[in-house]
Amino acid sequence: MSNRLEPHEDSRLGALLIRAGVLSEEDLATALAHRTTGQKLGVCLIEMGLATVEDVDAALKEQLRDARLGQILLRTEAIAMTDLQAALEAQTRSGRMLGELLIEAGACSPEIVDWALAQQSAEKRTGAIFLRRGLIDHAGHERAFAMLAAQPERQLTEILVELGFVSAEQVRETLRLKLQETRLGRILLERGALTSEQLQVALAEQTVTGHMLGQVLIQLGFCDVQAVSAALAQQLLES
Repeated sequence: MSNRLEPHEDSRLGALLIRAGVLSEEDLATALAHRTTGQKLGVCLIEMGLATVEDVDAALKEQLRDARLGQILLRTEAIAMTDLQAALEAQTRSGRMLGELLIEAGACSPEIVDWALAQQSAEKRTGAIFLRRGLIDHAGHERAFAMLAAQPERQLTEILVELGFVSAEQVRETLRLKLQETRLGRILLERGALTSEQLQVALAEQTVTGHMLGQVLIQLGFCDVQAVSAALAQQLLES
């Protein structure tokens, strides 16, 4: 079996694990030489003790994030399919971030990539709110995002309703809560109680934890309880 990496999912997984410092190139070559026909690279690496389940899971999730980013850019016609394929091939060789490679190749601007990443983050925050409300469990969350990665023209909420995890009314209520948290961030920015950089950090943390934005801001030390309470009071007056 050839050890040369081909531009497919397993090859990108190997490159991501090398970039993360989990594997060496020699480790990857050994795994490629010893895996059985049809065996997934991640399974082979775990069985050989070259990577843990957690290492492979993290890399697979990064693959899904990159796949979704590419699909958002394709859906909005910000890039051509040939641009995406070239970037994925470059990623297979280097393990670098997909957005970075697209910008470097001149396929799209940094502003467009930032916008697509923001769309992706918004989807993740929506999923985190569903989790926080107990409307879906982690298995359902993973299943919905896997479907989303495979069907770029669809919306997360549409998939959740189709799977029977939530109702249309629960979707409307969740989106209303998401809008409220967006307004809370805007009010704190306008009051000078928060910087845009701090808000972005808090939103990223919220995507991971699923906690309410005000709670995250306080936990990170970006705002005190009084500032958040005053912003929430203003939010109620604006409603």
